[in-house]
Amino acid sequence: MTTMSKKRFMGIGAFKHKLDKVRIIFFQGNSFSTQRSYELGESCAMFGNAHFDVLKKTVFYIHGYMEGPNHESVNVIVDSYLQRNDHNILVLDWSQLANGNYLIDAVPNAKQLATKLSEVVLDWIDEGLDVNRFHVIGHALGGQIAGMIGRCAFRKSEGETKLTRITALDPISVFPLGARINEKDAHMVDFIFTDAWFYSNPKDSGTLKFWPSSPLRKSKSSSDDARIHGRAWKLWAETVQPSGQPIFLSVYAKGLNDFKKGRVDNSEIVPMGIDCPMSAKKGDYFLQINANKPFAKGIRGLKYERDRIKAHV
Repeated sequence: MTTMSKKRFMGIGAFKHKLDKVRIIFFQGNSFSTQRSYELGESCAMFGNAHFDVLKKTVFYIHGYMEGPNHESVNVIVDSYLQRNDHNILVLDWSQLANGNYLIDAVPNAKQLATKLSEVVLDWIDEGLDVNRFHVIGHALGGQIAGMIGRCAFRKSEGETKLTRITALDPISVFPLGARINEKDAHMVDFIFTDAWFYSNPKDSGTLKFWPSSPLRKSKSSSDDARIHGRAWKLWAETVQPSGQPIFLSVYAKGLNDFKKGRVDNSEIVPMGIDCPMSAKKGDYFLQINANKPFAKGIRGLKYERDRIKAHV
């Protein structure tokens, strides 16, 4: 294998060539179109942007494989935060590195990009970003990047800086074992699984793991599987949007079978999503959701119902 072929196989060549294409997008107005993008090396300049409020919480969203800043998931997530109007909203555009062959291109690029991003995040903290009000959210492969950012930042700061919260939405399971997101990557690492064992690995270690289920009949067709995958970002967006709708209440249980049979710990009921408390007991939480929007069932979601209906998400 030639040197160039080796670099191509490891993803190194593609990474070096496209690193200057990676952007941090800051949404500085009240609509998706009011945005400004920064190269990684100049992203600290956003703290001089009059629209960046250091007193607000900051959310950093990382899209997944074969996605980009104009993907539906990004639009829906950003719009939900814009409606809240209480966060600085940042999105990582790594679309050119998230393309190509998954194992040969995207995964190696994701690992190296995460290492670089950990340095960028530490620079942001030096510039005044409050780490206690900073939340990293990653969808699919973006969830694995989020974990690596937290892990590398902790290591590079020699244990002085640990991220407060990382959320992984259906984190992709096909990722090097030693690099997978885990509960040590932040003070709280919460997972939302809507496609466990298909794309995600429920054995991955998180502080809290949420298992929303619905009366959704899964088809064996690949198109339906693709429709089911990625549902977690839709649920997350609903938890963010300010509304009078019921919330996603979940209950602690040892497993799905126990939840179905009502063998749950009713003293451990927590909301899934943005308002999940840092003090929540570590473990697995279950809830049932509606098949269509609005997905949250509130207190009714704490009891498993056996109805099986066709749903369109």
